[in-house]
Amino acid sequence: MKENLIGNPSYPFVYYKGVLGTKPSLILYYQSGVLHIKHPEECFELTCPPKIALEFLEELLSNLPKNPHQQLMGFLGFEFGLQLQNIKVKTKKQQLIPDFYFILPNEIEYYDQNFNSLEKIKISQNPTVIETPTLTYTEAKKTKFESNLTKQQYKKNLEKIKKLILDGETYQVNFAQRFQGTSKKTANQIFTELNELNPSPHQAVLHTANFSIISNSPESLFEKVKNSLKTYPIKGTLKADQDPNILLNSKKDQAELEMIVDLERNDLGKIAKTGSVKVTKHRYLESYNNVHHTVSEISCTLKPKTKFSQIIESMFPGGSITGCPKFRTSQIIHELEPDLREYYCGSLGYLKQNGDSKFNILIRTILNVGNDYYFHSGGGITIQSIDSAEYEETIHKAANLIRVLTNE
Repeated sequence: MKENLIGNPSYPFVYYKGVLGTKPSLILYYQSGVLHIKHPEECFELTCPPKIALEFLEELLSNLPKNPHQQLMGFLGFEFGLQLQNIKVKTKKQQLIPDFYFILPNEIEYYDQNFNSLEKIKISQNPTVIETPTLTYTEAKKTKFESNLTKQQYKKNLEKIKKLILDGETYQVNFAQRFQGTSKKTANQIFTELNELNPSPHQAVLHTANFSIISNSPESLFEKVKNSLKTYPIKGTLKADQDPNILLNSKKDQAELEMIVDLERNDLGKIAKTGSVKVTKHRYLESYNNVHHTVSEISCTLKPKTKFSQIIESMFPGGSITGCPKFRTSQIIHELEPDLREYYCGSLGYLKQNGDSKFNILIRTILNVGNDYYFHSGGGITIQSIDSAEYEETIHKAANLIRVLTNE
């Protein structure tokens, strides 16, 4: 049962793709250029660039005793990806959570798709890191959610994006608004209700003493098994009560997906064996309780000894949630959106000791910090975009999250 998963009283814990990691012997997080390594007895700090911090995760795993269940579990924030691309992140924007946060679990529990426990594994007998909350939770009295952009401000930004497209600086920009409010519910209640309302293949939860990430994501960033890697970009969204053929026949949505498929093929080409990048499925339909999506599958064979850090440098953030070209479009997103994305369009997952890894894209995702809840809703903007339709799409995507956060 789902209650068994989230009922675990210890934190931090991370859940993704049927794997629950608890009772960490180490916590590693990166913030403001400093890698923090929390051990049960003390905390170490290492000032280093993002790439070195990422490589440290791999090095740590490789030096641990061999165990098929040994893994790091956590998330990478969107702006961490910008830093890897050498895009300057505005320090005046408020940062709520670390750039990345990972745990090294002492215990792993495996679940089936119905959240029934299959097996619990004790990886080590190492002492557990105990986190002490610095924020106090008190039940909220109101549950109204407000955007960081008015409808007029949203449309003005879309006008700026279209001008940049006409100027040749970008072809497509994933632009989002952020909603903020309070809820009478705990993060664990929201995780349960959200995934009962709309089960999703890449749902995940990360719970720490000071913040929680609750994800109802339908999208995978990548899945790596041995030397094979696959990615599944999504472009095109339609309400579930409408005929999916409307989506399949949409020239705009077709152009968007094809553009992102080309971008992802280019990303994979940096780390793949020559000639191995293939679009194995193109523009197939995935339907959920509230929306239809069109998706493609791209696969490759990795070059020998390709590292996790190289995969992340090549693929993160995912092209489907930046736009094309990735570097300039990421700059545009950072310039135009009023707040940092942090968790939103970041990625949560796990890296195993043998190098296998799975990471999602954190869309349809809620951040909880103290009494406050945050979530983003966005879409791909092209020169063909109709401003009012794009705005309404973001409101529709937000509807399930608001419903769960605000209903009694």
